[in-house]
Amino acid sequence: MPPKSKIYALPEPIRAWLDETLAANGGQQFKRLEEELAKKGYLITDSSLQRYHANDLEPRLKALKLATESARTVAAAMGENDGTMLEALTGLCQERLFNILIELGPDSESIKNYDLAKMARAISNLARASIDVKKFVADARKKALADAADAVEKAAKQQGLNAEQAAFWRNQVLGVGL
Repeated sequence: MPPKSKIYALPEPIRAWLDETLAANGGQQFKRLEEELAKKGYLITDSSLQRYHANDLEPRLKALKLATESARTVAAAMGENDGTMLEALTGLCQERLFNILIELGPDSESIKNYDLAKMARAISNLARASIDVKKFVADARKKALADAADAVEKAAKQQGLNAEQAAFWRNQVLGVGL
């Protein structure tokens, strides 16, 4: 296996700058980037930059672009305040982690190649995120219902209903006293 690229040894701010620059210029001007990195004290050849862009950065950018476009499509179809998309993404991540664990098997030698503590933490974070999403969706629905009930009560009063009649319609929207 070839050694890891020097680019991965760059300090995070420099690598972030490099990634941003490569993404912005579409992977062009590698020689200029080599010179700029040299001025900053990092000797990385233009061919290394080109390989990094083609093999590492570009696939990540394409995956991110695809995920962003998919998220926009789902959000447009479901409404932006509906947590359905986030629930689906959380479920997908949980499924992938579960499949990895199944593939490895409890007695597998390859299980040593995975950091199980990190996987357990990821599963825990996903479970917590799932609960948070469900709470967010419930709170958003409750607020929307309360807003609708307030609007109905206000409209009822504007139409000449007394306070008791307006409260009746407000409660109908809220589902109270049914």
